[in-house]
Amino acid sequence: MPGTPKLSSVYIDKAIRTAAIGYGNALYIAGALAPVIPVDQESGKYFTFDDGEIVTDTASPDRRPGTDAPRSGYSVSNDTYSCAEFAQAHEVPDRIVENADEPIRPLERGIRFCMEKILLRRERFVAGKVFVASTWGTATDPTVTAWSDLTGSDPASNVLDGKAQIVKLTGYEANTLVLGRQVFDKLTQHPDALDRIKYTQAGIMTADLMAAWLGVERILVGSASYNSAQEGGTTSREFVWGKNALLCYCPPAPSIDSPAACYMFQYQGASTRQWREESPKQTVVEAGLNIDFKRTAIKAGYYFASVVA
Repeated sequence: MPGTPKLSSVYIDKAIRTAAIGYGNALYIAGALAPVIPVDQESGKYFTFDDGEIVTDTASPDRRPGTDAPRSGYSVSNDTYSCAEFAQAHEVPDRIVENADEPIRPLERGIRFCMEKILLRRERFVAGKVFVASTWGTATDPTVTAWSDLTGSDPASNVLDGKAQIVKLTGYEANTLVLGRQVFDKLTQHPDALDRIKYTQAGIMTADLMAAWLGVERILVGSASYNSAQEGGTTSREFVWGKNALLCYCPPAPSIDSPAACYMFQYQGASTRQWREESPKQTVVEAGLNIDFKRTAIKAGYYFASVVA
């Protein structure tokens, strides 16, 4: 059929792939939040364990000689993942390549364009899974005085309450606080935050200083934005992560028996390819990413919904 590339003409170009792999946006945090679990099938199962069995006090406090120790056990369940492929393609006409000035490099720019679309889709996908009311370990989303109330709120105390809840329910200290950019900006102006930095050399509240103030190892600030208008319409940019916050425990790498709040299942890596379309005299470049994001331990998360005005 005219316009359909032959299988032999579909290939991965090493230079184009290098351009894609080397490209990233520091504003995206989805890849930093959840440890990545490489999988060899697009869908499958993973094991889960009951969170109460291991901390039930059943050991004998005074075993007598000649008697058996009390016996106990644990149950194993499973849950499923199902990766979906995010894909984007871009047409690069030969005449554009032939007439482009050196800095443009249309093929490389095309794959960067596609990869940016993929990363944005992943960011919005993960944010939509993370910042969802009534899905984390608290029975209801905690009601706190909005952190934008600079005189009446106490963010450090609120986070401390969340940390106590997570360690009680999981045995692990929360180590990560995810903040929408608007939340982070408000917290940089909070009097308690400013009091912490008034004697520092720079006098500027950074994410690291904020993490120290709020008692977590790291803060991830969701600063990415997207155009909420339809393609071709008037641009209207919105922050991806909104005005929410999530306190959680996430290990630095996938770990058996640790209650990670979330994991990213990834089938293969980021893929790129290009092929010829002879009739229109153009090359098509494409990028893809096949993932699923799962809340794997909801008790390891503590959600603050719309925490700033």
